[in-house]
Amino acid sequence: MKVDAAAPDDGVHGASDELGLLAARVAVLEDALAELRDQVAVMKAVELRRDAILDRYPLAQHASLARGVRIEAREFLTAGSGFYQLEEGANGIAYRWIGPNPEARLVVWVDRRFPLLLRFFCHNFGRSRFIRVKVEDQEFEIARQDKPQPIEVGPIRPRGQPGPTEICLAPEMMFSPEQQGHADKRTLGVTFVWLELQPSPEGAGTKPPASGVPTPEPRTP
Repeated sequence: MKVDAAAPDDGVHGASDELGLLAARVAVLEDALAELRDQVAVMKAVELRRDAILDRYPLAQHASLARGVRIEAREFLTAGSGFYQLEEGANGIAYRWIGPNPEARLVVWVDRRFPLLLRFFCHNFGRSRFIRVKVEDQEFEIARQDKPQPIEVGPIRPRGQPGPTEICLAPEMMFSPEQQGHADKRTLGVTFVWLELQPSPEGAGTKPPASGVPTPEPRTP
């Protein structure tokens, strides 16, 4: 029987080639990892310097915050915020039902040095006669409209310290379409289309409160 003596050598050479390729790939990955580490180090250094500046000049914390903000149903809303999945009506309006919990919460970052107005558009009030809108320690009641239209409430009082602003939407009543013989078993409140926080005209030209100083309560004439 004839034995091919070259076969074992071919196998050894093939394995050596594969090891060489793997070593080259590992070297490339190590270089990329080293570059990422350098970038992260630079980012951390920038963040530390930014934090030092903000600690020294508290009012500078407002500089990067928008004067107004708008949130629409089409945007990604985090799970557990109190909204169902995005839907679209025959008229092309995109909306989300509030539910199954009786409250929905939105968190926004906006410049709070000045009074704000809140504008809210609800396309369908469901079974509710009104919806309560709470912004921190202020609460507003928005009544059901004969014709869907944006509703404005406010002003939202300013505050000295920057930070997230939480908005709570609480329909008066929750219901289920199943109660009327429909297949939909969800627990629904009202539909959310969009919400805005915008500077109040009353706040134009006013001086922002100093950082860390509580905003005085508005006086009743």
